[in-house]
Amino acid sequence: MPTPHPSAPADAVRRGALAISLSAALLTTGLGATPAIAAPSTTSIATIQGTGQSTPLAGQTVTTEPAVVTAVYPPGPGSLGGFVIQTPGSGGTITGTTASTGLFVHTGQAPVTVQRGDAVQVTGTAGEYQGLTQLSGTVSVKKVVKKVAPVKPVTTDWASTASYRENLESMVYQPRENFRVADT
Repeated sequence: MPTPHPSAPADAVRRGALAISLSAALLTTGLGATPAIAAPSTTSIATIQGTGQSTPLAGQTVTTEPAVVTAVYPPGPGSLGGFVIQTPGSGGTITGTTASTGLFVHTGQAPVTVQRGDAVQVTGTAGEYQGLTQLSGTVSVKKVVKKVAPVKPVTTDWASTASYRENLESMVYQPRENFRVADT
């Protein structure tokens, strides 16, 4: 209890002690603690992809929800210089009417520090490059420590229209048909 000032009324001293005790109680229970700084908001890969021919978030800096690395392309001559991520648990049979859950992350000549199967969150600028939705610019990658569901390959018939292929862009795909490459 605080020491009263000789001219302070006893009520004021008791109110001060009550305020100090209440503050101490709130802090020890966590109720009076400084509010935590909010984590940056995250955006789903499907929202970044959108359902049209290009991302609706072009030019915006976004942070993805946790995702699984499905392919890695180290920097170098002729390489894509980046990696592909996909929403955990997504894939399987797709109707072609939903947004893609896969996304390319362009890192350019910077070393790629992820491996296939890693769980990550990525921050970058949403955009398009030659018809491919991607994150680029100043890219930041944060490894996710919590376990996430693995990605399933898309197993639908070949996407015969451009809009259907757009809805499967950058997703792991396992064809049902046999293909012959005639020209590359």
